[in-house]
Amino acid sequence: MILEKILLHLLIILIPVHIYTLFFENRKIGRSPYLFGLINGITAIITMSFSFSAFGMVWDLRYTPLVIAFLYEGPISGLIVMSIIALKRTITGGDGLIVAYLCLMFSVILPIYLHKNYWDISKTNRVKKALIVGIWTAFTQVIITFGYFLINDYPNHTNKELFLFVVFYGVVQIIGIAASSTLHERMIEKQLLQKEMSKAEKLHTIGELAASIAHEIRNPLTVVKGFLQLMKKEEKGTHLQYLTLVLSELDRAEVIISDYLNFAKPRLEKIETIKLGDFISGIITLIQSLAVTKGVILEDKVNENPSIVTDKDQLKQAMVNFIKNAIEATPQGGAVSVNLKRINNFVYIVISDTGKGMTNEQLTRIGTIFYTTKEKGTGLGTAVSIRIIETMNGKVTYESELNVGTRVTIQLPIVEEGKLNSF
Repeated sequence: MILEKILLHLLIILIPVHIYTLFFENRKIGRSPYLFGLINGITAIITMSFSFSAFGMVWDLRYTPLVIAFLYEGPISGLIVMSIIALKRTITGGDGLIVAYLCLMFSVILPIYLHKNYWDISKTNRVKKALIVGIWTAFTQVIITFGYFLINDYPNHTNKELFLFVVFYGVVQIIGIAASSTLHERMIEKQLLQKEMSKAEKLHTIGELAASIAHEIRNPLTVVKGFLQLMKKEEKGTHLQYLTLVLSELDRAEVIISDYLNFAKPRLEKIETIKLGDFISGIITLIQSLAVTKGVILEDKVNENPSIVTDKDQLKQAMVNFIKNAIEATPQGGAVSVNLKRINNFVYIVISDTGKGMTNEQLTRIGTIFYTTKEKGTGLGTAVSIRIIETMNGKVTYESELNVGTRVTIQLPIVEEGKLNSF
C-alpha cells in the first residue's frame, strides 16, 4: 500500500513539467514566477491529499515541488509553494504539525542559497546541485523527525523501524527531486534548441537575401567606380574634390556590401597559428587612438599568450568591432578593459566597459541584423562579428546592467594543427 502511494507521488511531482509543456511553453505568462509557484503549489497540495500515515505522522513528497520552485524560479515561486504547503498542513493538523513546520523551514535554507548562482553553471552541475538539495532535505527530515520521536520516548524497536523508514523515504525524495530536475532541464534544453533553430532559420533567410542583393549591387557599383576613377585622372578643375568624395563614399559602400556577403557566408581562408595575447595587444594599440579621441581609458589586461589556429584577418575584424563598440558605448572618463584567459581547451577574451549598459530586451536582440543601440548604425558589424566567431566554433555572450556597463565574453577553441578542416 505504501509503495503504491510512493509511486503515485513520483508521478504527481512530474505534473508541473507536463502542464507547462502543454499549455504555457511558448507563452509570455509561462515565464512568470507566480505561475510557476502556483503550479508547483497545487502539485504539493495533490501530494498531500494522497499522503499516507506511518508512525503517527503524515508522509508525502511535498518538498520536491518546493525545492524545484526555489531552484528554478527563485524566492517568489518558492515562497508561494512554501505558503501553500504551510496552509494545507495547518488545516490538516495532527500531532506532527510542529515537526512539519520545522522540516519546512530547514528544507528551504539550502535552495535559497544555491539559487543565486544556479543559472551560471552547466546543466549537469544544476542537476547535481538539485541532488545535493534533495540530500539536505532528506537529512533535515531524518534529524528532526527522529529527534521528535526520541523526545517522546518511543520504544527502541520503534525508533529503529522509524529510522529505516525515514531513510527510505529520504532516498525516494532524492530520486523524485533528481527526476523532476532532469525533466526540467530537458524542457529548458528543448526551448533553447527551438530558439536556436528559429534564429538560424531567420539568419539563413536574411543572409541569403542580403548576399543576393549585395551581389547584384556590387556589379554596377564596380562599373561606376571605374568610370569615376578615369574621370578623376583627367579632371584638373574644381570638380576634383567632388570626385574624390564620391569615390570615398563608393569605397564605404563596397565595405558595407562585403559585410553583407560576409554575414551570409563567413569564410576562413587564411588559417594560421597566432599568439593570441600578442595579437589582442596589437589590436588594442591599433584602436587606442579612438579611445583617446572619445576620452575613454582603454586598458590592456592581457597577461597570457596562448597559441590558437584561426583566420587572423577575420578574427581581427571581429575583435576590432567588439572593442570599438565598447568604446563608443562608454561615456567620456569611462574605461574599457580587455582581458584574456585560458581554461582547459578554450580561450576567453573578456571586454568590459563602464558604459550605459543594456536592458534584458536589448540583450536578447544583440547580434540581430538591422538592430543596434547606436543612434546611427545598422547593427551589421556586430552581427558579422558574432557570425565570424561562430564560424570559428566559438561563442559570444553578453552580460549587461543598465548604468553600470557591459561585458562581452568571446570563447574560442584551441584548435590543433591537424584539425584545421573542422573550420
